[in-house]
Amino acid sequence: MREFPNYTLDDISDFTGLRRSSIGKTVPKLRSRRLVERTGSKRNGGWIVHYDG
Repeated sequence: MREFPNYTLDDISDFTGLRRSSIGKTVPKLRSRRLVERTGSKRNGGWIVHYDG
């Protein structure tokens, strides 16, 4: 997400090799912990990663 902030969940799924449903379950957990956030619109938005570990 940090390297490719414009990726959609489908793009992340293709890149990682994980199923789309797994990505769809993981991202809300990361968002609730404020490790990532989505900015902008669904079409033109991007991801901001707040975790440096």
